[in-house]
Amino acid sequence: MVTVVVVAVLVALLAAPGQRALVARFAVPEGEPWCRACPSCGRGFRLLPPTGRCPHCRERLGSGPWSVEAAAVAVAVAVAYAAHRLPAMAPALGWAAAVGVVLGVVDARVRRLPYRLTVPLIAGVAAALVLAAVAEGRPEALPRCLLVALAVGAVLELAVWLGALGPGDSPLGFALGGLLGWYGWSAALSGLFAAGVLAGLWAVVRAAAALARRRPVRGLHLPVGPAVPGGVRRALPPARRPHPQGAARRGELGSGVEPHGILCTKGPTVVENALPLLASQLVDQVIAPRMVGHLAGGTKVPQLLPVARQSSALFTTVGET
Repeated sequence: MVTVVVVAVLVALLAAPGQRALVARFAVPEGEPWCRACPSCGRGFRLLPPTGRCPHCRERLGSGPWSVEAAAVAVAVAVAYAAHRLPAMAPALGWAAAVGVVLGVVDARVRRLPYRLTVPLIAGVAAALVLAAVAEGRPEALPRCLLVALAVGAVLELAVWLGALGPGDSPLGFALGGLLGWYGWSAALSGLFAAGVLAGLWAVVRAAAALARRRPVRGLHLPVGPAVPGGVRRALPPARRPHPQGAARRGELGSGVEPHGILCTKGPTVVENALPLLASQLVDQVIAPRMVGHLAGGTKVPQLLPVARQSSALFTTVGET
């Protein structure tokens, strides 16, 4: 896992000069032409150093020093952990992360998400999802990705129609909704909820800063674009963790003692799904003590637990005895 993270960080640092140049090109106010050349010397640029200055005249262009690089590295580490669970999704997550960094910085600077960036994001994510479906042998996941993308895009388009969001937010939601559709509807709902929470927290911070400076809060424009990729990352499943049993078999624990039990693939069952009326949670599922009448007509019957053990089951997780 460490090697994957290191490689992701190196790739992010290599891609950052191109991302910084895209930020300088598209981070212009509404109605102005794209910045294709340096305003001071008139020379074009395709790459920009981390200092954010023109390579020819040293004029400041785009975002601040090392800001794009820091965002790219942070997103790359998050993508590495998410893609480690499902390597087939690495191209889709990587493309979404690369374009998402540019979109987030541009939206934070000028409050806009250009179609020149959101349309390639949609096309790249769609192509990467098709490749992932072929690699994993899961073509049935593609219709779900399309439905989730349409649903998320429709919700954000309604917000755009109501004036709560900008016109570029719905294409961004369409692309990232299709990405989350691979992991299911619950992941898409979690992503939307997390994005809303992050945007709300950012709004509270900005409002508090405006009040501290004695500036009006009404009419304060806030970028939502940076919060949407953050919500997507929060909704992605975590990376797999090696099981101690396999480590002991390889002699990595050093104690020479084989751990008991099997790999637990789910979280706490009773705490997360409290259904005390089901018989499966009222019956000892490990080893019940033999009692009189544990056989009825030659057939084993469930042995209900005492009340004390039923109450303690609310705080018992899988694997504990």
